[in-house]
Amino acid sequence: IREKSLYGKKYLGVDRSTFILDPDGVVCREFRGVKVKGHVDEVLEEIHQLRKPAAKRQGRSG
Repeated sequence: IREKSLYGKKYLGVDRSTFILDPDGVVCREFRGVKVKGHVDEVLEEIHQLRKPAAKRQGRSG
């Protein structure tokens, strides 16, 4: 929860975040301040990339 502002009025709102964990429970990717539209597709693509062997990942470190 964080303070937000709309039309000059301040209020408390949700700060959406998503975390991808590896099989050992270690966070391997985080998405902060996400918007709902398109987020599911972005997360699924990241999961598909993380499941590929490291040699096949393009442009990714780790």
